[in-house]
Amino acid sequence: MYKKTFGVFVFIISLLVLSISAAQADANAAAIVMCQGLEASNATQCEINHSKSTIDATFNTSDSEARTICVGVANAMANYTSSLRSGGWMLRIFSPYNSEIPIATCKL
Repeated sequence: MYKKTFGVFVFIISLLVLSISAAQADANAAAIVMCQGLEASNATQCEINHSKSTIDATFNTSDSEARTICVGVANAMANYTSSLRSGGWMLRIFSPYNSEIPIATCKL
């Protein structure tokens, strides 16, 4: 299931690359596009937290799959998220059963 979900995510993000490229100078726009991609790939929720510089996504998945998704998304998006990376933004993945402690965190 993970491979299918991740494959769908990579496909959707590939379709949004032009949107992110145009918005590289604007972290907010890049974060919005990333949330749209995460939601299109089975994230049940995605929120942008400007004060903490985080993108918080909720996936119904295991801890190990969440870590794999987090690193995979960060690596896949590395060329398109320079505005997020330079601002120290993080992707945090949460379980739908605990919205307080992320099950995976990675730098964008």
